[in-house]
Amino acid sequence: LLENSRKERSFLLGVSHDLKSPGHCALYALRDVLSEEHGELNPEQRFRLEIVSSALSEQLTTISDVLDMARYEQGFLSAQPEQIDAPKVVKDIVDGHKFLA
Repeated sequence: LLENSRKERSFLLGVSHDLKSPGHCALYALRDVLSEEHGELNPEQRFRLEIVSSALSEQLTTISDVLDMARYEQGFLSAQPEQIDAPKVVKDIVDGHKFLA
């Protein structure tokens, strides 16, 4: 049982790294472009890149949440309830989908 627990933990840590690492690399590169250190962006480019940045951040958060849930179910984490800013969450969702509308 203990050996299975170690294997599951090792697997979860490996999957976590493999899923999140490419997204973090993309996000860092995108933030570098948004810093305009390598050239100025026009407002439309900035708007579209901010959407990509937000989507990548959201995707990484979702991956982390799924992996945390798996860790919780395996007994590696305990729940820590916290309050959220519901109006901000709704605003972020609406803002993130305006482009699609």
